[in-house]
Amino acid sequence: MPVYTVQGPDGKTYDIEGPAGATADQLEQVITSQQPKSTMRGIAEGVGNLAAGAVRGAGSIGATLLAPVDIARDALAGKGLSLESNRQRRADMDAALGSLGADTDSWAYKGGKLAGEIAGTAGTGGAIANVAGRGLVTVAPQLLPRAQPLLSAIQSGGMSAPGAGLLTRTAGGAITGGATAATVNPEDAISGALAGGAMPGVVRGLGAVGSAIGRQLRPGGESAQLAQKALDMGAPLGIADVAEGKFTKAVRSVLNDAPLTGGIGAAQNEAKQKWFNRAVGEVFDAADDKLTPQVMDAAKQKMGAEFDRIWSNNALKVDNQLLNTLSKTRANASMLPKAERTRILSMLDDLEGQVVQAADGSMIIPGEVANRYQSSIRKASESAQGFLKNDLTNLRKDVIGAFNRSVSPDDAAALALNQKKYKAFKTVEPLLNKGELGVAGREAGDVPAALLPGAVLQSYKSNPAGSPLAELSKMGSKYLVDRTPQTGGSLRAGIQNSAIGAALGLGAMSNPLVAAAVVPSAMGLNQVLGAPMLARGLLSANVPQMPGLLTATQRTVPVLTAQ
Repeated sequence: MPVYTVQGPDGKTYDIEGPAGATADQLEQVITSQQPKSTMRGIAEGVGNLAAGAVRGAGSIGATLLAPVDIARDALAGKGLSLESNRQRRADMDAALGSLGADTDSWAYKGGKLAGEIAGTAGTGGAIANVAGRGLVTVAPQLLPRAQPLLSAIQSGGMSAPGAGLLTRTAGGAITGGATAATVNPEDAISGALAGGAMPGVVRGLGAVGSAIGRQLRPGGESAQLAQKALDMGAPLGIADVAEGKFTKAVRSVLNDAPLTGGIGAAQNEAKQKWFNRAVGEVFDAADDKLTPQVMDAAKQKMGAEFDRIWSNNALKVDNQLLNTLSKTRANASMLPKAERTRILSMLDDLEGQVVQAADGSMIIPGEVANRYQSSIRKASESAQGFLKNDLTNLRKDVIGAFNRSVSPDDAAALALNQKKYKAFKTVEPLLNKGELGVAGREAGDVPAALLPGAVLQSYKSNPAGSPLAELSKMGSKYLVDRTPQTGGSLRAGIQNSAIGAALGLGAMSNPLVAAAVVPSAMGLNQVLGAPMLARGLLSANVPQMPGLLTATQRTVPVLTAQ
């Protein structure tokens, strides 16, 4: 092959091999094709091809409008009813755009052509329905109400039609699909009609599948709100935790019970328990992964120190309400047996003996004294029984009530907050004590989610919903309680794992590669089901606007059949 020396567009000289008799233009094209394109040049060419494709898409519709002329021309030329000239018209458009520099094989050109054809045929269904409706009004107006469902189906391509059944929607989709495809290329009218007619049924089936999947995954109403609150509080919940579908939870249960994959589930459950312990403990300043006796004692000492500070900073004012209750207590004590009566009266005498006059002339009991007094009454009531226990408990309440009325405004809020924390502490403490003893196999330091709701109800009888533990008890019950005993427990797990093992063994014999991939896939699935990031995405995902999506699909599918 001869070697040619040619100057390229960039001014450089190139030596290239070529066929004998090659022209200068041909050689220059070879050089240009071998040179790398700059980024800007590539973008410019892509935009040009896209624009050329859009022009070609509009040309498809123009060629269809001229199809009758081309058919008549073929008939006059003795070719019968033929679209040969129309096909040549379309090919000539591609050739003309190619001669102007467009790359007719590029994706940009094809995409522009498709976009132009979709835009040009977007109103096909509406135009047909409008013309048909006007015709009925003119010719047979009495038929218009009966024809309205079909006209609506034609207008929407079968995607939506109030009062229309699937058959009517299929007919509307076929009419619109055929007309849309025919507008692009008459030869594709039948395939467009088939595609358009199939769309309503396909969409209906996909909608049913999507709804089933949605029901399995997406929580709704109060469940969604509770899950979102838990995630906002840092709960490591996964898809299987927030999902309402029984199938999803069953899959997670099987994976958690199975060997290898069960370790992943155990780690996820442990992470949830640690979060729950910390969230519950945070209510009374004991936020920790494990609420051990040391953690609880530290919290109790902190609250006790705050109570002592408030008692020391304030004096108990002896008001008329306190005097009246003390008189009633003294009267009640007179009806008790001698030993118990003596004990109550002695305490009353001791309390009244602590009353002193303040600088402003009011009668008070120093806060430290009143605090020690109510503490002594509490200890005495814990060992007492019957009427004596009841009277001592009421006496302590009267003293504390009088002190609460005496506290300065600055300390009143601190006292209310500390009392709220202490009540929550006393609600949780007995549950943790049972864990320390190993009751029901619970680990020390873990708040038993299954028992917390009952404890809250017992402790906050008058207003359990107002408890600072109310929402946490709901979260624990929903996301942490082990339901294994309700599903057969270890017996179910044994049967299930035996079946899994047998299936894997048979699979390994028939197809080792597939069997080898099962365990990693199952481990990956369990990770996905417990991933908090995916659960957040599931709760925050916006549902697609189906009418717009269906309309775009209906407009696109028939045009695709005409490519």
